[in-house]
Amino acid sequence: MTMLESDVDILGGLYKNCKNQKEKIRYETLYAVSKGKDVRTVADIIAVEESTI
Repeated sequence: MTMLESDVDILGGLYKNCKNQKEKIRYETLYAVSKGKDVRTVADIIAVEESTI
């Protein structure tokens, strides 16, 4: 599944305006995957199970 460019822009805005650290990590994770980063790699970076992502 791919995101529309407008969705990526919205995600970036949510990330920038978010005050909650856990939510920021979620937005950053979604952004990385939407840009084509491998789910396994992203999971390793943020130290969670692949199924979490």
